[in-house]
Amino acid sequence: MDYIEQTKVFLATKGADFGITLLKGFLVAFIGWQIVKFLSKHLRAYSLRKI
Repeated sequence: MDYIEQTKVFLATKGADFGITLLKGFLVAFIGWQIVKFLSKHLRAYSLRKI
């Protein structure tokens, strides 16, 4: 394998890793946002009931 091929393979694997990391980050952020929305809704309902 010459230098150009090695560079192509390296960039391809780095790109795939980056894409997977990005996807994981997006998924975590989305789930976190859903949890925050859910909790804030329930906390608001709970505090309104307490008053």
